[in-house]
Amino acid sequence: MACYYCQQEWIANSDNGACAECVLAVCAAPPSRKDKKFHASRCGCGCRKLVCIYDLSDHARNQHSSAPSDCFSDAAVQASSTVLSTAIAELTEGRSSLQLSAEAVTAFNHMLNFVSPGHSEIGRALGDLRKMDEQRDVFEVLDDLRRPSYNFAPEFFLGGAIDKMIALAGHTAVRAWHHAGAPDREGIAEWLPPPVVRVLSASRWRDDAAHFSDGFLDAFTVSARAHPSAERALYYSTPRMSASEIADWFLEVPAYA
Repeated sequence: MACYYCQQEWIANSDNGACAECVLAVCAAPPSRKDKKFHASRCGCGCRKLVCIYDLSDHARNQHSSAPSDCFSDAAVQASSTVLSTAIAELTEGRSSLQLSAEAVTAFNHMLNFVSPGHSEIGRALGDLRKMDEQRDVFEVLDDLRRPSYNFAPEFFLGGAIDKMIALAGHTAVRAWHHAGAPDREGIAEWLPPPVVRVLSASRWRDDAAHFSDGFLDAFTVSARAHPSAERALYYSTPRMSASEIADWFLEVPAYA
């Protein structure tokens, strides 16, 4: 069969089985598409079930009381790498949040909804903000199939949110790489660019925080060096580790702002 989500993009691509949650036919890593995109990952938290990217966060939380980056390392690394490369490119081009490319906005929204912190926690945190009369109306609720998601507009990324995206993606990539078993890391290394594999391997995950290797962000850029503001953003702050804490930190729910 063909991957359901690739078909929605008018791309012919064979599936690797059905998602254990939504039962749709989905493609998985190693990616066969030229853009290295795939739509499902096998759970590394013990069950080894194939789960589509849209159900990763709920599966990890409900079935394993864990984070998507711990259970689905390849999907987390892919999403984080895409956020880092697009964010660095936006900064290098000198774009403000109101000028962000559609590619960057899509990558940011995908990361927030389906990898970290996940659409359930985003929805909960937005609900808390509304209860506190904090108006955050720069998003729309999308109800794709049976899973709501939150599509943030470019203006949402004003006021340091791009910096937080870089910090979140960097920590998530390192966490996912070092929580993966050796066979999973070997599988990721087959399709991930070698410079990215090197910096992830050289980085460390200790005390619930990433310790980045020298030149970490350079591996995610096509230029000689990552933009200086991206380097500063990587160390801007350390995301809290639970999904609920990450959502509160990112959306600046007052207790975590």
